[in-house]
Amino acid sequence: MNERSLPAEVVETDQRLARSADELMALRWHWTLDESNPDRISKSEYARQVGRDEATIRRDANAWAAWLEQESAGNGRELGTPQTPSDFKELSKLSGERQEAAKAIAAATGKTPANVSANRRDEVDAVLNRARNRAEERGTRVEDEIGRAAEWQTKARKTAERDRREKRDAHGMRYIEIEGHVGAAMQRLRRVLEIGEGVDFDADETDLIAEALGKLRALLSLIDLRITGTTDIDWDAELERMTK
Repeated sequence: MNERSLPAEVVETDQRLARSADELMALRWHWTLDESNPDRISKSEYARQVGRDEATIRRDANAWAAWLEQESAGNGRELGTPQTPSDFKELSKLSGERQEAAKAIAAATGKTPANVSANRRDEVDAVLNRARNRAEERGTRVEDEIGRAAEWQTKARKTAERDRREKRDAHGMRYIEIEGHVGAAMQRLRRVLEIGEGVDFDADETDLIAEALGKLRALLSLIDLRITGTTDIDWDAELERMTK
């Protein structure tokens, strides 16, 4: 293949399409791999002229070529298989087994392979490790275990998410309940202020009320410690002491 200069508009278009993934992949494929283009050049020369890394050009061009091949064959309709050029591009960043794990997770979750490849690398590793362990235990092939491992991983993640959601909801209900009790207590105490106005209590009554208010202040201090997370307190003993 002769190394010639790209037309100036191609270089300009490459740079302009830097954020338009599909069009950019198509452009890079056309000028490096498209056999119908007599002016195509090597990926390394294309990369040099547009000022990009050769690996990036290769990944884009190959991803578009793979997508075209799949479209031509009428394949790719199965759940979890690459559906777009971006799927092929993201999957190409993974090794063979990790690609299969990403596709299996996509099938189990309904996500795209590109989404899994880009955002769920930890799940891909977990699925692949589980598949390897199952294959070793059962004497099977890793690729035969990836699908089941992905299904198990997805169920485990959904269970964990449900548990977190239930815990969060329970936490919210506790907050609402506490806030309600505090609000009710404040209303009752405001009532104490109202009915105590102008009352001439005798000494015994004043002492008894003062003692009760002292216990109330101690209880409020105990509640404050509980809310702020203090743990080195025997709560039952403290409550018993207050009631004596």
